[in-house]
Amino acid sequence: TKTWLFGAGDSSEWGATTTNSSTEMNHHRPTLINMNALDQGEYVTDTSAGTLHSTVVTSQGRILTASSVAIESSGIGRDTFGGTQLDFQPITEVYYLDDKNNPSPPPTFSKVFASQYYTLALDTSGNVWSTGTNTYGQLCLGDATSRDRFYQVVIAEASTKVVDIALGERHTLMLMDNGQVFGCGWNAYGQLGIGMKGENMLSPVEILIDEPDFNNTTADTPIVANVTQISAGRGSSYFLTSSDHVYATGTNYEGQLCLGDRVDRPLPTMLIGVEDMHDFSLRDEGVVVDLIAAGKSSFYMLLSNGQVVACGKNTHGQLGNENINNSESTSASDVASDVPVMVTELANVTDIFASAISFTVFFLQDYEIYGVGQDGSGQVGNGAMQWNPLSEVSCPENERAFVGQQIIISSGNDHTLFLVNTDGIFDCEGNNGSNGSNNNSTESSVSMAPTSSAVPTHLPSFSPTTPFPTPSETATPTQSPTEIDRKQPVPPSAGVKVNGMEVFCLGIAFAAWQLM
Repeated sequence: TKTWLFGAGDSSEWGATTTNSSTEMNHHRPTLINMNALDQGEYVTDTSAGTLHSTVVTSQGRILTASSVAIESSGIGRDTFGGTQLDFQPITEVYYLDDKNNPSPPPTFSKVFASQYYTLALDTSGNVWSTGTNTYGQLCLGDATSRDRFYQVVIAEASTKVVDIALGERHTLMLMDNGQVFGCGWNAYGQLGIGMKGENMLSPVEILIDEPDFNNTTADTPIVANVTQISAGRGSSYFLTSSDHVYATGTNYEGQLCLGDRVDRPLPTMLIGVEDMHDFSLRDEGVVVDLIAAGKSSFYMLLSNGQVVACGKNTHGQLGNENINNSESTSASDVASDVPVMVTELANVTDIFASAISFTVFFLQDYEIYGVGQDGSGQVGNGAMQWNPLSEVSCPENERAFVGQQIIISSGNDHTLFLVNTDGIFDCEGNNGSNGSNNNSTESSVSMAPTSSAVPTHLPSFSPTTPFPTPSETATPTQSPTEIDRKQPVPPSAGVKVNGMEVFCLGIAFAAWQLM
């Protein structure tokens, strides 16, 4: 079994440069990424893409970061040495709570999460670390001061450890192993779910979700939801509870809360989007929500029958329910949906990958990758570099492609990272191998195309519903969140060349490493 890290889109955002034109930086097919900083036998176990940077965790518990800019407070958490080390390099120092003035060696990390110019990480003890821009308090460090190194985060009211993190564009959610959720950062639209808008939270605050008494008990006290999954959009937050119900809070300008209207919510509100059903769990039909994933202004739910429903912004066709109007069209019509619509082309989805800083979304079906959305830099990885309907991510039709047993996909603004653990080999021109060695294969081609376009005979029906706003909620849609943040760092116009790449797929450089 081998572990491969690929990139698609703007390669400068994983630290690569070229002496040729800037258009050659955009790779419209997945490209194996050169990782010179890996030790012998070390491999990547997790990855996350930020706006202008990329991050990975390795089998040794190290974090490596790369960037297109030499701004150390942009989320990379390390020295760039004047811009000479923008490719993947390890972080070498962190700051613990008990010694904020003196750097210490990094702990052993397990997960990493990147967003717009900032990054959070989990270590193996459940501690949280953050670095990068902090204008809105998104680093959860109690102030609005940016950091160029990782600092340990304290959650004063937490009694257990953090098991997952979700990043919006400028706000942070943290899930504890007892089902509690804490948040910090930007709260202009009520995305922290604490009952008010406008006031940013510099330190973690608990997000409480009062659930209905589904079991008809006689308890007099409110039932506080036990959260099992969290996800964050640009200015919205989503929660899946142990009762299989979904709650949403924050901006709803594009209908991304799936509540049948365009009204913001300052408190987590249960989704009611199924005809003649009191909630969205579909429990009466034996179907529940298995997974939630938020895009920049859209939201996706994977049902236990393998179907996906989505709502929100659809400018780039990211809801997966539109076709190009004609053969010459290059973009999808902007038809947002404030109620869940079916992603019609896929029937047996097992995972969804979306990001608060991306208009691109990816689905796994039978270990095959399908993508749709914004593709101006080739970040969808289907070879088009323009809007196309939902399509598979692969090499050209007549060449081999990869099928992964374990896949992690993360999208930044203009690039996508694919981490694939597989016995197969990504191959575009008959060249296979590890660490740059050739191993030409004569194995038969592996197709990534779906074997059938059929969908289950029974699909849940959806109809618009309009939940009654509480008195604290505004009755009119909010303005669309500003797309340009003038307080964020301004990237320089050029990067630094990374040497040692080998040209394989359509002139795309790559190298790989083998899991030892």
